[in-house]
Amino acid sequence: MAQLTLGSVVRRLRAAGGLTQRELAARLGIDATYVSHLEANRREPSVKLLRQIAAELSIPAGLLLALIISDDLPEGEGERFQPLLAGMVDLALTAQLRLPISGLDDEEPSMA
Repeated sequence: MAQLTLGSVVRRLRAAGGLTQRELAARLGIDATYVSHLEANRREPSVKLLRQIAAELSIPAGLLLALIISDDLPEGEGERFQPLLAGMVDLALTAQLRLPISGLDDEEPSMA
Protein backbone atom coordinates (compact mmCIF):
# COMPACT_ATOMS: atom_id res chain seq x y z
CA MET A 1 0.00 0.00 0.00
CA ALA A 2 1.35 3.42 -0.91
CA GLN A 3 2.02 5.75 2.00
CA LEU A 4 -0.88 8.13 2.48
CA THR A 5 0.16 11.72 2.97
CA LEU A 6 -1.78 14.92 3.33
CA GLY A 7 -0.67 15.93 -0.15
CA SER A 8 -1.63 12.68 -1.84
CA VAL A 9 -5.07 12.72 -0.22
CA VAL A 10 -5.72 16.37 -1.11
CA ARG A 11 -4.68 15.63 -4.70
CA ARG A 12 -6.91 12.55 -4.89
CA LEU A 13 -9.99 14.23 -3.40
CA ARG A 14 -9.47 17.45 -5.39
CA ALA A 15 -9.25 15.53 -8.65
CA ALA A 16 -12.23 13.35 -7.76
CA GLY A 17 -14.21 16.52 -7.11
CA GLY A 18 -13.35 17.73 -10.60
CA LEU A 19 -11.22 20.65 -9.43
CA THR A 20 -7.90 21.76 -10.83
CA GLN A 21 -5.19 23.07 -8.54
CA ARG A 22 -5.91 26.54 -9.86
CA GLU A 23 -9.64 26.23 -9.11
CA LEU A 24 -9.04 24.96 -5.57
CA ALA A 25 -6.54 27.74 -4.97
CA ALA A 26 -9.02 30.37 -6.17
CA ARG A 27 -11.70 29.01 -3.84
CA LEU A 28 -9.24 29.11 -0.95
CA GLY A 29 -7.88 32.54 -1.81
CA ILE A 30 -4.31 31.27 -2.14
CA ASP A 31 -1.80 30.90 -4.96
CA ALA A 32 -2.01 27.79 -7.14
CA THR A 33 1.71 27.22 -6.52
CA TYR A 34 0.93 26.71 -2.84
CA VAL A 35 -1.61 23.99 -3.72
CA SER A 36 1.04 22.34 -5.90
CA HIS A 37 3.56 22.46 -3.03
CA LEU A 38 0.95 21.14 -0.60
CA GLU A 39 0.13 18.18 -2.86
CA ALA A 40 3.86 17.45 -3.25
CA ASN A 41 4.25 17.50 0.56
CA ARG A 42 6.60 20.47 0.45
CA ARG A 43 4.24 22.63 2.55
CA GLU A 44 1.88 22.07 5.48
CA PRO A 45 -1.18 24.28 5.85
CA SER A 46 -2.14 26.23 8.92
CA VAL A 47 -5.07 24.89 10.92
CA LYS A 48 -7.26 27.61 9.43
CA LEU A 49 -6.31 26.65 5.87
CA LEU A 50 -6.66 22.96 6.72
CA ARG A 51 -10.27 23.62 7.75
CA GLN A 52 -10.91 25.59 4.53
CA ILE A 53 -9.44 22.81 2.40
CA ALA A 54 -11.59 20.22 4.16
CA ALA A 55 -14.70 22.33 3.65
CA GLU A 56 -13.96 22.79 -0.07
CA LEU A 57 -13.37 19.06 -0.49
CA SER A 58 -16.45 18.18 1.61
CA ILE A 59 -14.54 16.02 4.07
CA PRO A 60 -13.94 16.18 7.81
CA ALA A 61 -10.98 18.36 8.80
CA GLY A 62 -10.07 15.66 11.33
CA LEU A 63 -9.19 13.30 8.50
CA LEU A 64 -6.61 15.74 7.14
CA LEU A 65 -5.27 16.36 10.64
CA ALA A 66 -4.99 12.60 11.24
CA LEU A 67 -2.79 12.35 8.13
CA ILE A 68 -0.47 15.04 9.47
CA ILE A 69 -0.30 13.40 12.89
CA SER A 70 0.40 9.92 11.50
CA ASP A 71 3.19 11.38 9.38
CA ASP A 72 4.77 12.89 12.51
CA LEU A 73 4.83 9.61 14.45
CA PRO A 74 8.13 7.76 14.88
CA GLU A 75 9.11 5.50 12.00
CA GLY A 76 7.06 2.33 12.01
CA GLU A 77 4.39 3.70 14.33
CA GLY A 78 2.56 5.66 11.62
CA GLU A 79 2.48 2.59 9.39
CA ARG A 80 0.13 0.85 11.84
CA PHE A 81 -2.48 3.52 11.15
CA GLN A 82 -2.23 3.44 7.35
CA PRO A 83 -5.02 0.85 6.81
CA LEU A 84 -7.37 2.82 9.04
CA LEU A 85 -6.51 6.09 7.32
CA ALA A 86 -6.90 4.47 3.89
CA GLY A 87 -10.39 3.32 4.85
CA MET A 88 -11.25 6.81 6.06
CA VAL A 89 -10.02 8.34 2.80
CA ASP A 90 -12.04 5.83 0.77
CA LEU A 91 -15.13 6.62 2.83
CA ALA A 92 -14.57 10.37 2.37
CA LEU A 93 -14.15 9.86 -1.37
CA THR A 94 -17.32 7.76 -1.51
CA ALA A 95 -19.25 10.46 0.35
CA GLN A 96 -17.78 13.22 -1.80
CA LEU A 97 -18.82 11.47 -4.99
CA ARG A 98 -22.15 10.51 -3.40
CA LEU A 99 -21.62 6.86 -4.28
CA PRO A 100 -23.60 4.19 -2.44
CA ILE A 101 -21.70 2.72 0.48
CA SER A 102 -21.57 -1.05 0.09
CA GLY A 103 -23.10 -3.07 2.87
CA LEU A 104 -25.73 -0.50 3.78
CA ASP A 105 -29.37 -0.91 2.87
CA ASP A 106 -30.79 1.65 0.48
CA GLU A 107 -34.13 1.46 2.25
CA GLU A 108 -35.16 4.03 4.83
CA PRO A 109 -35.34 2.62 8.35
CA SER A 110 -38.83 1.73 9.51
CA MET A 111 -40.30 3.93 12.22
CA ALA A 112 -42.88 1.28 13.22
